[in-house]
Amino acid sequence: MVNHQSNLLRMEPRISTVKQNQGLDQRIEALETENGLLHQLLQKQIDINQQKSVFLAKVSHELRSPLTSIQLSAALIEHYYYRLNEEKIFGHLTKIKDGVSDFVVILNNYLLAEESEKADEDQLTE
Repeated sequence: MVNHQSNLLRMEPRISTVKQNQGLDQRIEALETENGLLHQLLQKQIDINQQKSVFLAKVSHELRSPLTSIQLSAALIEHYYYRLNEEKIFGHLTKIKDGVSDFVVILNNYLLAEESEKADEDQLTE
């Protein structure tokens, strides 16, 4: 009788191994699919960050000239305001306005180029 009681205590719910394996297979498949999607999202994020870095490197290089011109003209006006005649002050103000215009044009050109490249890439992936 002790043997019989010991067998009763060891009884576990009977779930077929086939059902267990099917459940595990489905879960593994779902996890692999999810992992693949996460990998794709990570790769897109890496690509976006690389594009952003390239964009900023190009733009920052091109924008240094107008910014330097703006800074120089503003500094000259600031430091030599009392020594400059009206014509020179307006000349420096014109340089500042031109520098700002150049800055905006360069920035717009790069933004349009980036949008165009992105549109081309999107068409290729479709």
